[in-house]
Amino acid sequence: MPHFEPNSIEILYRDKIKVFYPKVRQAEAEGYTDYKQLNFKNKNGYLYSFTGLRGDAKKLYKAINSKEE
Repeated sequence: MPHFEPNSIEILYRDKIKVFYPKVRQAEAEGYTDYKQLNFKNKNGYLYSFTGLRGDAKKLYKAINSKEE
């Protein structure tokens, strides 16, 4: 596995990074509050059901935000 120096990788994106959560309550419990009320008004209550990060990408995002990565 390659070794990268600190701050040698940049992630570029055009919009706010969106993270999928099955319920808004779960997002708030994990400290994710970067959403607008209108984004979870679907019948299942999902937050960013089609555009949010999931799986390994979600884990990486959370690790970066918590300064673990």
